[in-house]
Amino acid sequence: MSLSAPPATLRAMRTNITVHPPADRPDVLAEVDGEWCVAEVRMQWQEGDVWWAQVQYRPPGEHTRRFINVPADRVRPDETDYSARPSSS
Repeated sequence: MSLSAPPATLRAMRTNITVHPPADRPDVLAEVDGEWCVAEVRMQWQEGDVWWAQVQYRPPGEHTRRFINVPADRVRPDETDYSARPSSS
């Protein structure tokens, strides 16, 4: 049996993979279909020279969460504190 190089059409191998446990998933904004959505990073990795992130997001106006893989340049930190509650004075 002889082995040959894989076809050039195969995607680059994923390296530097980081999977975030549920309590440590970074809150981010992810650009999906031209709109910035509140999301969490589930995992991130590198393919060749490009960094990717798998995010879980909820499209505006919907109640269902979805997953999408996006290049890291379409993800930015979300500085909003969603746990803050208005004081009841």
